[in-house]
Amino acid sequence: MCRMLILYETDAIGRPPSVAEHVAEGARSAGADVRMAPLAEAGLEDVRWADALAVGASGEGATLPREAKRWMDALGFSGWRVLRGKRGCVFPTRRPGGADTASACRMLARILAARGMATAGASDMSIADRRYGEDAATRGRMIGSTFARQGS
Repeated sequence: MCRMLILYETDAIGRPPSVAEHVAEGARSAGADVRMAPLAEAGLEDVRWADALAVGASGEGATLPREAKRWMDALGFSGWRVLRGKRGCVFPTRRPGGADTASACRMLARILAARGMATAGASDMSIADRRYGEDAATRGRMIGSTFARQGS
């Protein structure tokens, strides 16, 4: 069984985005043991526990999301070593297709890949966008189930 950690940026009042909950639902349906955590609260032990990670980014401003940068800085050198060899993906938490969201997801995926993680980014998720359009529930479940199966 795959252990999957789903990290996400919270909304303005601290709730997870609905797409992150759908990613978790899809991963559970594929048999994964799932934990969800806001990026601001996820630590090194959470990353060590996981076989696969799914990181949700909002991508406001076409730069690396602030919460993602803080999370990566907090992991430090030990955290980067823990990421090596893990499977993962970066998924948009806002409406797909926007240049800002896609850029932020690609940037985050490249950074994680540079640290040794086998990462699929926003461009790999565009198949889901074309197939399911704006249906965040279906798209999220597909992302979760796909990476849960590949992470084991």
